[in-house]
Amino acid sequence: MIGLDDAVVAGKAGISFIPGIVEVVKKLRKSGPEPTIQRVIDQLITDTREECKKLSDETRALERSLKEMGVKPDKTLSEVYRDLNFLNFPAKFSLNRHKKNLQVIEAKLSSSVDDLVSVLICAGKVSDLESAAEISQAVRKDLDGLTDKPIGELLEIYRKTIDRWVQELM
Repeated sequence: MIGLDDAVVAGKAGISFIPGIVEVVKKLRKSGPEPTIQRVIDQLITDTREECKKLSDETRALERSLKEMGVKPDKTLSEVYRDLNFLNFPAKFSLNRHKKNLQVIEAKLSSSVDDLVSVLICAGKVSDLESAAEISQAVRKDLDGLTDKPIGELLEIYRKTIDRWVQELM
């Protein structure tokens, strides 16, 4: 069951990390002549790729931080909580922060699937709507049901999803 904290975290992260067309057009207008559709699409692809790389960096930083905490990647978050000493408040606080960061990354990925597929369609990387639906369905399948997976596997799925998006935008 999703608690209030989870809903707040998901609500804050619910905004897609993929830039909107309005922001891209504003950015292009500042940098030169009136943007063409092709310039908007090219900039949208570039900005999306950059945002994917930032999210990938966030994921890798989170993984390093968890390793520094001594969290074993073959355990789920529930197992790590259970194994912590009841009075180890600093570790529990730190683990809660990491849990929220994981939720933010998952929320960003989940909310951006359709936006990414839209960018791929605009860029001509997806030939038809059936292919777009298949891509969207495959990514959603990878992201579903991750709460019971070990932390290492969870982070690997996030990284693979982001890296796949970057490759598809090339």
